[in-house]
Amino acid sequence: MMCIVLTTAQKRAIGILRIKFSSQIKICIKLRMNKKTVIVTGFGPFGSHAVNASWECVKQLKKIGLGDDIDLFIYEIPVEYSTVKKQVPELWNNHKPDLVVHVGVSGVAKEITLEQKAHNKGYNRKDVQIFM
Repeated sequence: MMCIVLTTAQKRAIGILRIKFSSQIKICIKLRMNKKTVIVTGFGPFGSHAVNASWECVKQLKKIGLGDDIDLFIYEIPVEYSTVKKQVPELWNNHKPDLVVHVGVSGVAKEITLEQKAHNKGYNRKDVQIFM
């Protein structure tokens, strides 16, 4: 909790003052000072993955949290090219995140790996809607 002093003019400007107060009043408010916004996504079922491990991990992360100074938003994204193309930009526009991490699964990876490059074009595999 942080307490600040607002003048009557400042209170009017932000809509706090509805009744007449003295020229200054101490108002305690909880401020989001330097709070970071993080979005983490996991993907829905596809192919032989009836339960996508990426989404299961992301749900656990939400339970654990990233600390009081982080607003964490998690989303399950269907493995559908058209949905990804629509939903991911909406997440950026709606949340204005400081960091976005898309967690996925790989049938060939032997350890946790960080992709260095996104593949936005040239898909040659079908999604859950059978689109390429």
